[in-house]
Amino acid sequence: MPRSVRTYLEDVSNSCHEIRELTRDRVFEEVMLDRALRPAIERHLSIIGEALYCAAKQKPNLDERISSFPKIIALRHRLIHGYFSTSVEILWRIVTHDIATLQSEIEILLQEDS
Repeated sequence: MPRSVRTYLEDVSNSCHEIRELTRDRVFEEVMLDRALRPAIERHLSIIGEALYCAAKQKPNLDERISSFPKIIALRHRLIHGYFSTSVEILWRIVTHDIATLQSEIEILLQEDS
């Protein structure tokens, strides 16, 4: 049985929350050079990309409701297939600037679905 769009969006919301918790009150060097923390963040970013990709297959125009949708999907592909060339500076920018916006957009979608 396929997962629901709501379940995928909840996965995105949970991963956004986890990333924000993992990076709260930390600086770039501390996060990106930590051998356990950086992979955890990358895993959550991969989950976000995969969940949005799957949700968009089921919900037309979902990509139009997420401001960075194409970039999120591209990041997921890079993390999975080009993991060796992922820029830590780009990851940090996403963590510090984009995750909060994405989480807000997802929360709106979840509220509309209630």
